[in-house]
Amino acid sequence: GVRALWWHTLYARLAAPSSAMGDSSTEYYDQAARDLFAQLGLDRLGGVRAGAHYNSLDPIYARESGAAIFVGNDTAARSREMLARAGVTHVVNCTDNIPNYHEAGAAPLAYLRFNVSYWARHIGPEHESVLAFTQPLFAFIDEAHSAGGSVLVHCLAGAHRAGTTGVLCLMHYRRMSHSDA
Repeated sequence: GVRALWWHTLYARLAAPSSAMGDSSTEYYDQAARDLFAQLGLDRLGGVRAGAHYNSLDPIYARESGAAIFVGNDTAARSREMLARAGVTHVVNCTDNIPNYHEAGAAPLAYLRFNVSYWARHIGPEHESVLAFTQPLFAFIDEAHSAGGSVLVHCLAGAHRAGTTGVLCLMHYRRMSHSDA
């Protein structure tokens, strides 16, 4: 069922060669983001340069109410204007090294730090550990959607950690298989 698919997805999408990861999965994924930016002709933070075909923020799921889940990069996470246009009230930060940019101030956003790259620290051989690991993520998104808000799921590039988390969201909310998600 869905539990088995979550299990498979976490292992299949996140298992990077141990020699490539060195001591820090954060360093590994940040380097992968910088490599992706170079391939796409983006600046070092994922900002779009003239002629680039890349979005900083993409919707992956929407409820009938209009509340949505977006996957994005650091540029989207920094831009209060972009987030406001998308109706984002809650942000899932899939890193341990990017700040929660709008956590304070006149109209703070709600944040959840969900460092998906540390999945192996939390998931054991039983399926219940997958559910325990992902439950805070889905509860946070449900809270946002219940209040009519949308959610940004982001990392540096919006491709690896946020992309994996986006796949988990599609599997959970749309009941999609890992291959379809």
